[in-house]
Amino acid sequence: MYRMTGYGGRKIISRDRAWLEFVLKGEEPETKQDDFREVTKLDDNDPEIQRALDKNMMQKNITFAKARDNVDQYDVYSVYATTAG
Repeated sequence: MYRMTGYGGRKIISRDRAWLEFVLKGEEPETKQDDFREVTKLDDNDPEIQRALDKNMMQKNITFAKARDNVDQYDVYSVYATTAG
């Protein structure tokens, strides 16, 4: 979960949320894109993935420490959710 700024330095306003989702390669992200959620698949070599891993956060029941060891097995999605659309 991001605070104040999300992927790519995007400002997160107080009612919105942003996070990265790690899913096994070839699977769909848990969060579906709609009028209130922007879901973007990141390139495998996107530096934001390593920054998130280094922060040692937890997301979608996968510890980032475990993901760090096996990151090549996952597709990573940036999610930005808003209540305003």
